[in-house]
Amino acid sequence: QKALGIQGVFPVSPPKTQLDETKKKIDSAQEIDWTSLDEHVCTGTIKLFLRELPQPLLTFELYSKFVGAADAEDDPSKVKAIKSVLAELPKPNAALLKRLLALMVLIERNKEVNKMTASNLAVVLCPSILYPEVPDPLTMVDDIQRANRVMSLFITHYTEVFGATVTGPTISASSASSASAAAATPSSPSSNKTVSFHEPQTPATNVAPSTSNPA
Repeated sequence: QKALGIQGVFPVSPPKTQLDETKKKIDSAQEIDWTSLDEHVCTGTIKLFLRELPQPLLTFELYSKFVGAADAEDDPSKVKAIKSVLAELPKPNAALLKRLLALMVLIERNKEVNKMTASNLAVVLCPSILYPEVPDPLTMVDDIQRANRVMSLFITHYTEVFGATVTGPTISASSASSASAAAATPSSPSSNKTVSFHEPQTPATNVAPSTSNPA
């Protein structure tokens, strides 16, 4: 939560030594005090985890279908197409995607302070979670643009896609300078239709690498 007021919180990469040390602790099952780490180390760890999956989170098999949703006539039609493809995604992948995009919604909600719009976040996310197994040089630029549009819709239409709302703070410009030092404020328990960042994380080990073997 304290990172919501930081400009460029996701695109900026952390020092490699800090990222490598954090990865080493994760790989050796050591406990990590995430609140003590630089915010960019936290976001960098998320991006590194996603990049190192055997398959992208949205899978190679469903890439064309997800990107094809961008070709629908209007936003409601695009969202409907996205939901249809999402139903084919393995459940562990879908659970992690829901959690990941809830974080993106919370960041985007504070875009006036952190300058991270849905389109900016899409550009950061797509290379890690929505890309083809073999890019086509003839259509690569257009495919990237379509993928970014789909990812942006995932964020801006989160409630319609996942049937849940995201709870979390909104950082004002006046308090942004002190946001990184503010302690997280506990929230009340949420319903099944709410994604709260006080809920347990979905275990990363549950992510299914392929649609051919759903969980």
